Amino acid sequence: MSKWAGTLSTTEPYNHLGTLPVRQGNKNSEIFEFRIVENGIPYDLSGYRVFFCVHFDPYISVEKNAVIVDSKKGLIRFTMDDDCMQKVGNQEGYFEIYKEDTFLDATQYFTYTVQTSIIKQLMDGESYIQRLEELLKKLQEAMEKSQEEVEKWLSANRQKIDNLMKEMDQFFKDKKTEFSEWFESVREILESIDPGGILLGEIMRARESDRYGVFKNLDERLENIEATFSADTELLTINHDFKGYPRLRVLYWEYGLDTRPLGTEPTGVGGGNVCTIESSVEYLDPYSLKVSVPATYKTVNPQRILIDAKIFRLITDYKVIQVELLEDKITAKIGGN
Repeated sequence: MSKWAGTLSTTEPYNHLGTLPVRQGNKNSEIFEFRIVENGIPYDLSGYRVFFCVHFDPYISVEKNAVIVDSKKGLIRFTMDDDCMQKVGNQEGYFEIYKEDTFLDATQYFTYTVQTSIIKQLMDGESYIQRLEELLKKLQEAMEKSQEEVEKWLSANRQKIDNLMKEMDQFFKDKKTEFSEWFESVREILESIDPGGILLGEIMRARESDRYGVFKNLDERLENIEATFSADTELLTINHDFKGYPRLRVLYWEYGLDTRPLGTEPTGVGGGNVCTIESSVEYLDPYSLKVSVPATYKTVNPQRILIDAKIFRLITDYKVIQVELLEDKITAKIGGN
């Protein structure tokens, strides 16, 4: 039975859900049941996959499978786990819809606030990306087979683990050496705490991504993740009359009418699928803001098109980025224009 229920839209700017409280440690009872709609009509999820997504600053992204309860009615259910509740305070989550590995759509954000528990120790994972579900599953299976031995090992090797995690943190922050050099420096520790090399094999396989291909080393994959998800490259400045701090979203697609003559796009008429991308907003004052996106989407001398008073489109060759202000009563223009 769900604890929280409501409706999330892929088209409307608001969800009217308020803030939903959850408590750390309640990983089997924080159950959300949402109906996904498009233009007020239930979203047919037949043959699709749905993921819950949340981002914890600065680098942690969590993506978990949701259960489709009734595909025709757009009804889904999702149970929060420790990864989703690892940081106390207000968090913004949403759901992405995929057909196999192809992104199709996303709902609006909803806000949930994580309340701390006196029996729950907070997770400190600022340098790690939380989407290695298969790795976690295999490790859990191995731990269940020899739980008593694992507990003894954890007790005896706690200091070694802490020291190793500190070394990993420093490595990812400084990036002064190649991953292979660092790995050799801790190989002896890994071999002493990982008989048979099970964990070592999983780390090596972590260089491979079903979505983005195979990387030469783990450092190269992490660099790619940072370039894709760290919104720290300035895109544009917007002046507005909202007298406050308006919300916005940034969309991206390739090809389309503004990039190629009709019928010549390699993706077909209308261009490729539209997706939301990570963005950060710096409010310079109540009348202006600066939008930043990941370095992967950096534009050079883009063509700027004003769609209406609050939608701006930037085109560089076949790549299209569109910034949309989500407030009803707002008029804006690109700074400097």
